Amino acid sequence: MAVPDNYGPIDAVTKQAYSDNVQLQVQLKTNKYEGCFTPIQNLQGREMQAVELVGASEAQVDFPTNVPQERISPKHEGVYVYPRRLTWPRTIPANYKIEALRDYQSPYTQEGAAAIARGRAKIINTGILGPRYMRNDNSGAINTVAYDWTNRIVANNYQFGGGGASSNMTPQKFIKGMEMLGIANVDVENEDVFCAMTWKQNTALYQAIQLTNTQYTGTGKVQLEEKVVKSFMGVKILMFGTTGNDPLGLDPTNTYRACPMWVKSGVHFGDAEALQVNIERNPGLQYQIDIFMENWIGVTRSEDEKVVAILCDETVG
Repeated sequence: MAVPDNYGPIDAVTKQAYSDNVQLQVQLKTNKYEGCFTPIQNLQGREMQAVELVGASEAQVDFPTNVPQERISPKHEGVYVYPRRLTWPRTIPANYKIEALRDYQSPYTQEGAAAIARGRAKIINTGILGPRYMRNDNSGAINTVAYDWTNRIVANNYQFGGGGASSNMTPQKFIKGMEMLGIANVDVENEDVFCAMTWKQNTALYQAIQLTNTQYTGTGKVQLEEKVVKSFMGVKILMFGTTGNDPLGLDPTNTYRACPMWVKSGVHFGDAEALQVNIERNPGLQYQIDIFMENWIGVTRSEDEKVVAILCDETVG
């Protein structure tokens, strides 16, 4: 194989190698979401119906047999998703060796993949608690439905029995979130349940579980690994940082961390356009190596009843 000219045009082999390395890195960095959502098939365009909801109905008990029975009218609503664009433009100094771009451990491979992975995580997490776009089949109108921050939250000061002080993540809050899903007739026993939180919430939860070790760990419903809670009450836990690029948002008051808990059938996700990686020398920038990455992804929850936001006070603990 010919050695590429380190200061000449970028050959096709190097372009493909760099793209493959970035794609693999992004996949590894975002695999925490694997299996957490219902896939949106064939997502494309600026808007698309992600799921069709059929309204609940009730069977009639002991209806008389000698009178006509009115038929139940169908109730249909479409949940739409608007894919969001994610880009990463990067210029590399002209004296950077082209051959180094083939290296899987190249700093520009690592940097680009990490930036895209954080961006995907932010879009996903904001989408879980973001607005839904509902189209009424009768009128055809699309309505924006904001998340229910009044009824679908576990309050920052929740404590069983009432009278609690503001707190970070606690087992009681976690259990309350599961209860709220169950009360809304979500089949939590047969559905896969997930909860996203920052390391601060995970530390608080770990400490609380350790204090009541026999109460929780003896049931086999908690998984502790190297002082990290990977799952609790059968719920898989996804963890994130709290830096400036933090993908987990706050509540509408910008005071408390909003940790979403959801079931797989309640959140839908898909790539409207797979990650594209382009690399060329840019004559407008003195022929420096120019990298441009672009990805379009869409995410939405189907029903508020399948999602709960657990509010956590990070100033405590």
